Amino acid sequence: MLRTWSSSGRRRAALGGLVVALALALGSWWWVSGQPVGGTVRTQLFTVRPGESAAQVATALAAHHLVRSALYVRLFSALTHAAGHLKAGTYLISGQISTASILALLVSGKVATRKLVVPEGFTVRQIAARLGQMGVVSAASFMTVAQAYHNPYLPTGAPVLDAAEGYLFPATYQLPYGISASEVLAVLAHTFQQKFSSALRSEARAEGLSVNQVVTLASMVQQEAFLAKDVPLVAAVFLNRMKANMPLGSDATISYALRVPGTELTATDLASKSPYNTLHTTGLPPGPISNPGLAAILAILHPAHVSYLYFFSLPDGQEIFSNTYAEQQAARKAAGY
Repeated sequence: MLRTWSSSGRRRAALGGLVVALALALGSWWWVSGQPVGGTVRTQLFTVRPGESAAQVATALAAHHLVRSALYVRLFSALTHAAGHLKAGTYLISGQISTASILALLVSGKVATRKLVVPEGFTVRQIAARLGQMGVVSAASFMTVAQAYHNPYLPTGAPVLDAAEGYLFPATYQLPYGISASEVLAVLAHTFQQKFSSALRSEARAEGLSVNQVVTLASMVQQEAFLAKDVPLVAAVFLNRMKANMPLGSDATISYALRVPGTELTATDLASKSPYNTLHTTGLPPGPISNPGLAAILAILHPAHVSYLYFFSLPDGQEIFSNTYAEQQAARKAAGY
């Protein structure tokens, strides 16, 4: 005898089939929604703003076409407890990575950065110009904070042109997007304080030099010595001149003060009454004339043991050193000057 299903059995079977179909559809949606967007979506910058909720971030990710579903982002972030741990910042996100990888990045706080290279001997104005060219901050905004910088190493009332000059350490920096001018300055100034360590400050005191004196002399050495082998020798010349109460005689200090390249200085420039003119007055200029590297700083603390008082540069950057003015004149004549 054949059995027939009751109407209730057929309903249960239909309902079961529907549940299975829905589960398969939901599973398929879940799997597909978590996959990379792919296609022609380019790597782009994406910003999580302070205080944004996971729902807001999800909506923004979908609007930027970086994820397939904002709902999936909300559900996945809730299930994995990422929702409460998204870190503010600007990230570089590829359309070729999964939603899970995107959320992991936003939780990690590994924000996108730009590489700033500050060469040894760069001035504050050159740093500002480079930041402006890179689009990190405007040159004007950086100069504003650099000139207003409260520099603990400068003598009170020192008539410096830029308060931060000399104290922004030359190095390679990774700067996050969205960083402010004051934050950039703080990073560079903090690096200087780390590099000019307490041990170096103790060495400076032992030599009877303040931090500002060391950095100012080092900045002059940085501008005058073109070859590494000449750095401790140029440092020795300036220190020997200071001990002899002679003018330091650096064209670079005048060039800095007048914003004129050294090769373009005129007789009038060389006779200027600027406090940075070290040709006719003894002692140091009010402050550094560039941001020196560690080698120049160490050269002031550990100069070559020589008695030289004079030097001049050859076209190839090599320095010729002399003990007396007569020796220097003879050396210049021999070199064709």
